[in-house]
Amino acid sequence: MNDLNSKKIPDGYKQTEIGVIPEDWELVSYDKAFTFLRTAAYSRSQLGTDGKVRYIHYGDIHTKWHNFVDLDQDISTIDNSKVCNFNFIENGDVVMADASEDYEGIGKSVEVINKNNILAISGLHTFLLRDKNNFFVLGFRGYIHNNKLVKSSMDRLATGLKVYGISKTNLKLIQIPRPTIPEQTAIATVLSDTDALIESLEKLIVKKKAIKQGAMQQLLTGKKRLPGFSREWEVKKLGEVGNCIRGVSYNGDRDLSSYDTNTTFRLLRSNNVQDGTIDLSELQFVNVSRVKPIQALQENDIVICMANGSKQLVGKSAIFNVLNDYDYTFGAFMGCFRTNPNQAVSRFISFTFQTYQYRSYIDVLLSGSSINNLKPSDIESIE
Repeated sequence: MNDLNSKKIPDGYKQTEIGVIPEDWELVSYDKAFTFLRTAAYSRSQLGTDGKVRYIHYGDIHTKWHNFVDLDQDISTIDNSKVCNFNFIENGDVVMADASEDYEGIGKSVEVINKNNILAISGLHTFLLRDKNNFFVLGFRGYIHNNKLVKSSMDRLATGLKVYGISKTNLKLIQIPRPTIPEQTAIATVLSDTDALIESLEKLIVKKKAIKQGAMQQLLTGKKRLPGFSREWEVKKLGEVGNCIRGVSYNGDRDLSSYDTNTTFRLLRSNNVQDGTIDLSELQFVNVSRVKPIQALQENDIVICMANGSKQLVGKSAIFNVLNDYDYTFGAFMGCFRTNPNQAVSRFISFTFQTYQYRSYIDVLLSGSSINNLKPSDIESIE
């Protein structure tokens, strides 16, 4: 038995309480590695416009930055009178979000570049972390919180219903893998160069998406016709060309597995729908007994987020064209639109789900409701 277990751990690695890590790495808790400094709790509506102190709000971390933020950039300010006795952010400090509307955002962090000693404080729903004894080199601190072993620990300890969060008490207990100093420097260099490449590519992608969006608005609304097509269009509700199916209900403790088995389906959730495509990372695996035949995903089904803490994420979708030997289904907060091939082309329908018109329909359906939840009949009612 010992021989079998030893073969599971590659040479040069070791088993720890949080998982397998390189032999020359060590574990250090957040409490040992970082000092937790005092932060403010002002909302956006309480911020001034003429202050000289920069203010990092948890919403900034979720919407603007990757692993770094440079205080020389354009960041919100706060009236000097509201600064009080909060700790000013120093170069290399880490600002971490302590709450999120979904599990993906729990623990999202940025390392602050503040070489010019700009006055700035950390704000609502954030932790301000300062390396106690240079456990981590500058440039590496923004990345360590993204380690999948650390992120898994955060997810397990997070609590909440509509908004998920992790307490300071729980965060202090989480163990962080700590590479050697030379390896930290090497990792930070590679990741920083990759971030720079990603940023340049993202700017190009934004430009191309704008071009695509413009073409979609013209082609999918009939404002521009392709050569050779002169027949008039007609208006139909989605329920006339297909049907929307609600996702699988399950008990997390009883029905989920940690990996694929002969008795599981791969389960798609909201985080598996990203930018109009299916993302197969962070999968869960649900017992086949919970899946009705109609809930087994078929090629060209359109997977839709039907409920989420954020209204902007409700309605996001992606066409399912995953070609491998696994069985897939979708969770209780999801749905799928299954097109009748005699009535419409699924890829065409999936493109209409990316238009402003579709988004407007969703926003109207959710308006006036405190519950960010769509019913299959809502989707089927869309024209």
